[in-house]
Amino acid sequence: MALIIQKYGGTSIGDLQKVDAVATRIIQAKKLGNKIVVVVSAMAGETRRLDNLAKQITPQCNPRELDALLVAGEQMSVALLAIALINKGCPAVSLSGSQLGIITDSNHNAAQILKIDPSNILQVLDSGKICVVAGFQGVDANGNTTTLGFEGSDTTAVALAAALQADECQIYTDVPGIHTGDPKIIPQARQLENINIQQMLELSGLGAQILHHTSVAIAEKHKVPLKVLSSATGDGTVINHDNGNNYNFSVISGIACNKKQMLVTAKNINYKLSNNIISQISARDITIDMLTLEQSALVFAVDSLFKAKINNIYNDFLVTDGLAKISVVGSNLRSDAKIINTIFATLDSLEIEIKICSTSEMRISILIDTIYLEQAVNAIHGAFNLAELEEIITA
Repeated sequence: MALIIQKYGGTSIGDLQKVDAVATRIIQAKKLGNKIVVVVSAMAGETRRLDNLAKQITPQCNPRELDALLVAGEQMSVALLAIALINKGCPAVSLSGSQLGIITDSNHNAAQILKIDPSNILQVLDSGKICVVAGFQGVDANGNTTTLGFEGSDTTAVALAAALQADECQIYTDVPGIHTGDPKIIPQARQLENINIQQMLELSGLGAQILHHTSVAIAEKHKVPLKVLSSATGDGTVINHDNGNNYNFSVISGIACNKKQMLVTAKNINYKLSNNIISQISARDITIDMLTLEQSALVFAVDSLFKAKINNIYNDFLVTDGLAKISVVGSNLRSDAKIINTIFATLDSLEIEIKICSTSEMRISILIDTIYLEQAVNAIHGAFNLAELEEIITA
């Protein structure tokens, strides 16, 4: 008997017809002899609706009370899904964030999981029932409701899979698995049957939004067997835990995009001043990328949402807005000069200027003007023939 965690996002349970379809899928898995824990998000648009209600009262909501409001979306989802399962003759119990044993810190709206007590979930499973739990939420040491931040239900599902030592964690979405690029931007993007966990970690951290970065990090740390599946068809991608860097050739898994980037330059600075700037950036929890220090100039890329914080650090920053980051992700990329040469040659043929570039064995990232993003990623995707090959090997 296998223990399976299934997670369904807001679009997968966006209306009662979809809730019914999800219930049917869960029952099919149960009939195969599995123990099932189901993690659900709020229905599509519900969390945003609740957030907007609060913001109509005041743009600066009390974080604790905002968390107390936002979890209502998941509470509704778990109850509706449990009702649907019971109505189909399948015993089920729903558990709220306070009941499912996820203990977090007190950082409201972006809490971190400290520990999990799965005893309530195990009691439901041992009674032969399906356990339907609310994603995105937990409680702090004082019993206050907390939320885990953007896409927190993914984190709930993977964290529970780790705590319960589940045989498999299945993340159901409205798209069929992981692709070689965002299908909304790259029409020729191909679904991957398999991807290495380290490469998935890179993609999620670089802008690929199919899985939240924190959930992938937890899966990597605890070796959680992970699949990303379509809630409509069941097709998907297996995320494996083999060592993706043990190839003796270069493999490209996909391309990630991150809009709303900016390039920050500080000129005429010495080593001591550059260290001071980096220290202040770190103290403000600002994530930077592609950092270079040469010819008395410090240059780095950063998300545009940090613009106000950046400007308060150093008066003479030169900030270039309207940029986007494109990252080619795979294995042994820096070791193969053909990879970066293909990227540069492809964009040069389109007369697209690369503002800055950084490389590692698992990714090559470039910064370009956002207006050329769609053209650039499709050209790079085509240059590596990602739409056709099962494994993109260049050596």
